[in-house]
Amino acid sequence: MTAIEKILTIENFKMYLGRDIHRKFSKRVLDHLLHGIKQQLEQHLFIRLRNQVQHPDFLYYSTHSHPQVSYFPYTGTCLERQLINDLDKLKLEFTDISYFTSSLSRPAEMAILGCMFDFCISVLNFQNDKKKWNVIQDLMQHCGLIFQFEKVCIVCDRPCNLSFDVENLLHAEGEPALQFADGYSVYARHGRHPSEEYRERYHEEQDPDFV
Repeated sequence: MTAIEKILTIENFKMYLGRDIHRKFSKRVLDHLLHGIKQQLEQHLFIRLRNQVQHPDFLYYSTHSHPQVSYFPYTGTCLERQLINDLDKLKLEFTDISYFTSSLSRPAEMAILGCMFDFCISVLNFQNDKKKWNVIQDLMQHCGLIFQFEKVCIVCDRPCNLSFDVENLLHAEGEPALQFADGYSVYARHGRHPSEEYRERYHEEQDPDFV
């Protein structure tokens, strides 16, 4: 957040940063590797392998008594809400806020595909683009957040603290559920940001039939 605040002091900061290349990077690196793996693995085996990585305790379908819980918890929603709230406090226009949020990447979200790539490359000896595979590995292992622009890339370390409930949802009571080394933190209860809970309580008070 400190880096973004400094960038906002630059006159015409959008020109300084350049275009958002988040989707371009994903297409050229992640999608390229994924396409190569799919070319060497039958579709039903690919789906089976993906499910086995994501839901190692229950591979096929979810039941009421044994619900599917992803082995890789998703923290993006709470993090994005916190970022939007913080940018909103700086009195930014909506287009400026979306300019930053649309460029945001979370390498941890690549973990499911990353595990599949690792198995197919290291164990099955599938052919791959080694340079791009090294890039993905470095991002997953060392980066927490990335804002990808054409001229500037803002990179943040992985969080130093993460807390989850039994369903692998971001959660902590009375303290941040996600915290970075510089003190930047995100509060969450069972995967929901406090602003989301406040919004629902407000609407329920105004309209009891609100869903």
